[in-house]
Amino acid sequence: MTTTTTSPSAVTITTTIEVTDHACHAVLTTALEGGIGYWAVARNLERDADLWITKVDITEEDDFERGSWHSMMAPDIRRGIEVLSRMIHQGTVHPNSEIGRGFADALSDRDDGFACADATLADAIVQCALFGEEIRYG
Repeated sequence: MTTTTTSPSAVTITTTIEVTDHACHAVLTTALEGGIGYWAVARNLERDADLWITKVDITEEDDFERGSWHSMMAPDIRRGIEVLSRMIHQGTVHPNSEIGRGFADALSDRDDGFACADATLADAIVQCALFGEEIRYG
């Protein structure tokens, strides 16, 4: 953890967390089985021996006919978490919103972290992975 004093009344704290492949697979599984079905279509699901989704192709329901599919795997979920973190820090997503609170809970859970993300948080993470700093749905 790095702490930098930026002024007499402000402190910037930067921390690095490990987001495991298991946590990424849990986010993908939660998103696909309970979070993104209202806006997304999925195909080519790959699961591990424990039935966690490890890879999937996703498109927006409106783009289904055009075929603009995006492959999602653990690195994409990590990028989505990083983008969502930035959006919360910048105030684009309010830290006391359902997504912001879920994100804070995941950060504070040292045992499971993002592996316990609910459908709302998993949805937001996948959207950030796909669309960058934009949550289009929900």
